[in-house]
Amino acid sequence: MRNSIRARNVILLCIAVFLAVAMFQLPLPGVTVESAAAASGAGWEDQTPVTDGPKLYAVDAVSSEVAWAVGVGGTVFSTVDGGDSWVQQETSTTDFLGAVAAVDSLTVWAGGGDTLLKTTDGGGTWVSQDEAIAAFHTSSRILQKTISGLAVVDADTLLVSVNYILTGLAPFGYSYEAAIWKTDDGGATWTMMLHTTVPPHVNEVYAVSDQVIWAAGGSSGWASPYPIVWVSSDGGANWAYRYLGFPGDISMFDIVAHDTVSAWAVYTHVAGDAGGVKKTYDGGMTWLTQPAPVGIVPQALSSPGGNTLWVVGSAGAIFKTIDGGASWITQDSGVTTYLYDVCAVDTDTAWAVGDAGVILKTEDGGGGVVPQLSVTSITPAQGTQYAFAMNIDDLAGTGFQPGAAVRLEKGAAVIQAYNVSVVSGEKITCTVGLFGAEPGIYDVVVTNPDGQEARLASGFTVTSPCGAGSGTALLMLGLTLGLLSLAGPVRLRRRRNTRS
Repeated sequence: MRNSIRARNVILLCIAVFLAVAMFQLPLPGVTVESAAAASGAGWEDQTPVTDGPKLYAVDAVSSEVAWAVGVGGTVFSTVDGGDSWVQQETSTTDFLGAVAAVDSLTVWAGGGDTLLKTTDGGGTWVSQDEAIAAFHTSSRILQKTISGLAVVDADTLLVSVNYILTGLAPFGYSYEAAIWKTDDGGATWTMMLHTTVPPHVNEVYAVSDQVIWAAGGSSGWASPYPIVWVSSDGGANWAYRYLGFPGDISMFDIVAHDTVSAWAVYTHVAGDAGGVKKTYDGGMTWLTQPAPVGIVPQALSSPGGNTLWVVGSAGAIFKTIDGGASWITQDSGVTTYLYDVCAVDTDTAWAVGDAGVILKTEDGGGGVVPQLSVTSITPAQGTQYAFAMNIDDLAGTGFQPGAAVRLEKGAAVIQAYNVSVVSGEKITCTVGLFGAEPGIYDVVVTNPDGQEARLASGFTVTSPCGAGSGTALLMLGLTLGLLSLAGPVRLRRRRNTRS
């Protein structure tokens, strides 16, 4: 009997230890958890509340002190002390939450899957928005609907992007479509503001104001011939469609804007193996590729306004621009996990979240060093006087900005490059015309739009295949044909390329 009691006590002790460990690993809703010990100093600090916690997909903040992070299993974490501690809130759902939008410290929306939640008491109580879910279900053919994005304007106004899978009409088994819904009365009633089938996905919606709204989407391969951006200037009543001219396996994944004409967006390949950053200055009619770091899959971006922007993505990548995308700073996140979202409060303060419950914060801009302009190599590094148009495949260096100019210099002789393309902050391609150029060794010079200049001394050689004196003869021929002009005794400049 005594042995039985002893055995029972041992079993009960083991169970108690197991429960204690489990509770330590994943806090119960309402339990405050101190953030992980953060590395001191500049940059990003780790505020992860739970080691190997639930995957977090979205973060939003209303100040440097108050923020929310949401993720799988209906997970919602909140902080009111700048992230020194986080509280897991009770949501009464196990659905995936992939978006969160805060109006103020009390009113917050969270959504994902077939769930839309709202709190008006800072997260003490989350209420399922059943009226919205019923309104979003517009057809008996709908098999699945997924909330993909939230954009809050004020306490009464919210926009929600929803993607649908429907039973297909013969001969197709399934079909896809998407919509943007809007409420102006805090969720009591809803109006469909946009409906699209090609492309059939809206990945994100962003509200600049109650009138200016942007949305981004695409994907689904053959069903989406081009990625697309929508923009509305009348609160969503009417939309301008902006098809982007690059391959159909690209999807616009996230977007942030300042007005009706300027916006940034991140795009990813449907295969999920690459992506980049684009910017528009003309309402989405044209998009410029930003020379942001390559080799990662960008997932989200956020701007507090002006020329500052953060982008996060795979392998813990964080990069930032403070000059509108002219140059980019690679920042050390201290993690290698996927980062899915970022929220910028101001030019110094931002939060990022991702895999394994990771929560990061910076209060000093995130650190990193702005790449200095330099030129390190040029390929090819020589060409003949006979070359009317010689392509430079790789002018390498750092700190290259969109709009940079390239030239070759040898004393007073100057050869201006044309068709200059800033592929990234580390690579430029261009074309140089060498016909009639003086043979010899030239410096390679790159000038950024902000006036910075870098030089690769003796980086390029113009050869003479015809022997001594051929340079002068070709120079005279070039002058005769109007290809070259003189500024001083031997200063050469290529004419402006007038081809469209």
